[in-house]
Order: sequence, then structure tokens, then C-alpha cells
Amino acid sequence: MPRVQTIRCIVLLIAIVGLGACGGGTNGVLPRSVAGGERSTPVFGAETIALTIYLPRLFEDDSLGLQAVDRHVASTGVPARDALEALIKGPDGPERARDFEYALDRRTRVVYLQVEGGTVVIELDDEGLARVHGRPFSELVYWSLVYTETEIPGVERVLLRRAGEPLQSLGDPPYAVPGAAGRQDAPAWARPRTE
Repeated sequence: MPRVQTIRCIVLLIAIVGLGACGGGTNGVLPRSVAGGERSTPVFGAETIALTIYLPRLFEDDSLGLQAVDRHVASTGVPARDALEALIKGPDGPERARDFEYALDRRTRVVYLQVEGGTVVIELDDEGLARVHGRPFSELVYWSLVYTETEIPGVERVLLRRAGEPLQSLGDPPYAVPGAAGRQDAPAWARPRTE
């Protein structure tokens, strides 16, 4: 019997040492405070960036709104693109269980993204845009893009376009997109909420 306990202790010790050597469940990223665009150095080589994205959520009172969530994602060197890709990826499992929703279909592709004088100009593929449905959900998708992108330092406004021209409407039924817009343009109901 003592031999079995000794073996269990050795196995437990090996597991603890192994977990510590692998980053202790941090996915290879050293913990850092999360702020829009702050870079952190991962243990295993690829650089990551800490971001805040804004996802649609069905709240306890059955209302729909936006709520901020933090992400650590692989950096492309273009934080505005990293944030958009994280928004497209959407909520993780625990967030889905808490009624966070996908703002955009996960198959949506970024056709164009450029930051020009405080405005991020974004073009998404037509198929991705065609998969935005419902009211007020279509409006909320637009404002999730605005809040997510304006979280990036230096970005004050978002301009969506289609085929190189400013996007006129989004979703079905169509929501008239207000052109280049920033956080100050969001209606009160679309501003992010907390629990």
C-alpha cells in the first residue's frame, strides 16, 4: 500500500512540474493587464495582442445590447484587423452559455481594411454581409463594429464599404448605415452595458 501512495505522489509531482513547464494553462501567454492594443510576449514565440471586442448579448431582462469582452489573439501587426477577426470569430463556449451572440457569421471574410486619418475603412465580403438578419440585431452588429474598432488607439470612426463605395445599408430588413460613425453617434440603447 505505501508503494502505491509513493507512485501516486511521484505521478502528481511530475504532472505539476509538467504543467508549470507548459505555461500552467495560460495557452503559452504570460498574463498581462488587458487594454486595447497592448502587446504581450508569449512563451512559445508568436506575438499576441490584448483587445476588447463588443459582442451582442441577450440580457436577463430579455433586451438585446452590447457588452465588452477581452481577447488575447495572435497579432498580424494591424490591431484594427486583429480586432475585426476576433469579432468575426465571436463568443467562446462560456460566453455563448451566457447568451452572447455572434455579431457576424464566422465565415465572413475581410476584403479590405485600412486606417486612414482616424477612420478605419472596412469592406466585408457580400456573403458575410448577406447573413446579417433581424431588427434591431442589424443595427447592433453595426455598433459592435464601431465600438470594437474604436477601441484601437488612433481609430475614432468606422466607415463600411461595398465594392469600393460607402455601404448604404446593412442587414435584412435593411438598416441605413450612417456613413463614417464613432461612439458618440451611437443611440443610447446600443451603447455597451455591463452585467
